[in-house]
Amino acid sequence: MWLASNDTQSRYEMAVNEALTDDNKFKTFKSDSNYNCIVGMSEQWQAPLFYKFIEENNKTIFDKLDLFKNNDSIGSPEIWVSENGYSMSPNTLRYVKTLVDIENAFGSLKGFVIAELGIGYGGLSFIINTNNKLKDYVLCDLPKVEELGKKYLSSFKFSSTNDRNKYDKFDLFVSEFCLSEFNDEGIYNFYNDLILKSDRIYLTMNLHDEIRKETFLNKIKEDFDITILDEYPKTHWPNYIIIGNKK
Repeated sequence: MWLASNDTQSRYEMAVNEALTDDNKFKTFKSDSNYNCIVGMSEQWQAPLFYKFIEENNKTIFDKLDLFKNNDSIGSPEIWVSENGYSMSPNTLRYVKTLVDIENAFGSLKGFVIAELGIGYGGLSFIINTNNKLKDYVLCDLPKVEELGKKYLSSFKFSSTNDRNKYDKFDLFVSEFCLSEFNDEGIYNFYNDLILKSDRIYLTMNLHDEIRKETFLNKIKEDFDITILDEYPKTHWPNYIIIGNKK
C-alpha cells in the first residue's frame, strides 16, 4: 500500500523507535536524516516565503508566531533567521502556513474533531491546538508513529487519540502528502474510512500521474465541493492542495 522503498521505510521506522525509547534521541529526532527521509523538515529557502505568506494572509495568526515557536523546543530542528533577527524553524512555519489556509477556508476550528492521516511527529496538531480549543485530534498513522505523536503532544499537555473508529464523523480531515503516497487500493481505503466521514477536507497532494490524479479528483468531486490550489511555495514537484466542503 505505501509506496516508499523498503530501505526508506526501515530507516524511518528505526528512527521513530529510537525517538520513542531513547530520550536523548527524542531531543534531536528532527535533525536525524533517517527520520527526515520520510518526514521532511522544510528547507531554508521556503522559510521567508512561509513567513511572508502568513503575515499577508492572516495577521491574527502572524501575531501569535511566538506561541507557535514552542514547536521548536523539542527535536532540535534546523532554525531559519530572518533579516530582522526573527528565528523559527522552516517546518514550524510550514505548519503555521497550513493553519492559515485552513482557518481562512473554514473559520474557527473551536470544538472540532480533526483526523489527520500521516501525522509526522504531531507538529500540525500542535499548531492547530495552540490556536483552537478542539474537541479531539485523531492521529492516523503507523502504530509506532502514532505513539511518537502522542508522546510529543503530551509534552505540551495536548491530548490526542489514535482510535479512528471512536467517531462516526469528523469535522475536518487533513493529509499533507501522506494520502497520495499510497497505491490506489490504499488511497480509496482511506477515502472510504476517513474522507467520506468528514465534513471538510484539506489535502496537500503529490499525486502527479495524470490518470490517477484525474480519477481521484472525479471521485472526490462526487462528494465534495472543492477548490484546487497550487502548493505554495512550490517544492520540487508540481504539488497541489485540495480544499473542500461536503455536499
